Amino acid sequence: MTAIPYRERHLVFTRIRQKFQRKGLKNLGDKLNEELKSISPFIQKDCEIAIGVGSRGINNIQLIVAEVVKYVKDHGGKPFIFPAMGSHGGATAEGQVRILRELGITSENTGAPVRASMEVVNLSDDPSRPAYIDKNANSSDGIILVNRITQHTDFSGEFESGLVKMAVIGLGKVPQAEYIHGKGVEGLEKHMPEIARRILASGKIIGGVGIVEDAYKDTMEIQVIPADLIMEREKLLLNMSLENYPRLPFRHIDVLIVDQLGKDISGIGMDPYVIGRLGLPGMPDPEFPKIRSVIACDLTRGSHGNGLGIGLADVITRRLFKELDLDMIYRNNVMRVIMRCFQFNICVLLVFSFFSVK
Repeated sequence: MTAIPYRERHLVFTRIRQKFQRKGLKNLGDKLNEELKSISPFIQKDCEIAIGVGSRGINNIQLIVAEVVKYVKDHGGKPFIFPAMGSHGGATAEGQVRILRELGITSENTGAPVRASMEVVNLSDDPSRPAYIDKNANSSDGIILVNRITQHTDFSGEFESGLVKMAVIGLGKVPQAEYIHGKGVEGLEKHMPEIARRILASGKIIGGVGIVEDAYKDTMEIQVIPADLIMEREKLLLNMSLENYPRLPFRHIDVLIVDQLGKDISGIGMDPYVIGRLGLPGMPDPEFPKIRSVIACDLTRGSHGNGLGIGLADVITRRLFKELDLDMIYRNNVMRVIMRCFQFNICVLLVFSFFSVK
């Protein structure tokens, strides 16, 4: 292939707009209240019900949580909210409360108090298969999990990012995150479902609110699933999510400029299935798109300096580098030892420590 001299290159830029099919629910509140009837027998008068909420920026999450709180109260229960987000928020209770607050999940907005703790209880008597669960949630009379069901950024399997993962890593805080991620992809594919079955069989969880979003991140489906059906029904909702996942309209791209990356956009900052880069040792990248160079420009405020995934980019800006919280990145990467991006992050950060790049 012959290179074209720079002065002879004639680049023409054309603005395009990509459109997807909108499938957002028009009656979300009514649909949710109808669905909640499936777990109403488990909500008794004066029972404490723990409602687990994660760290992701899920559309309508404040409305959904507030509706669950109201339903529990209307049926005589005493609800409280707790963070079900593993080691996120800097692995501190204060950091996790801050994330919930930025998502609009506060006692004022939802009508239920927020109880945060990093303490856990082990439900397993097998030291080789711990099953940790949030101490506050464990002391309740029943747990309702609320989470979006979608692709996971680290692997593909029967259970990816959803209620099953929240039941294990979300509820299990730092110890469970260390255990699962410490075993790499096998931890997520094999050990996570095994531990989920143990936790669900304990009777602590009464159900989960499974959310599916369309390509515009609007809520297109919401189901309240009793605990004994979560493993079965989550597979169907994951397939629905995959069928409505947004993709770039080109198979081959020379340069992709990413305006913002962030943990509130994707668990790895930039959605690997959109940019075509998984960064997983031993696992092939998606077949398409094939992107020659990725430039990341900025970090979302909701990431709180956690630039995990910048290693998937070829170039980052000085503005992005200045917004990084290196301690938080390192802590999160320790939990995610399967990510090749950690190696890239170290190299990139060392380089940008010595050179000023605009």
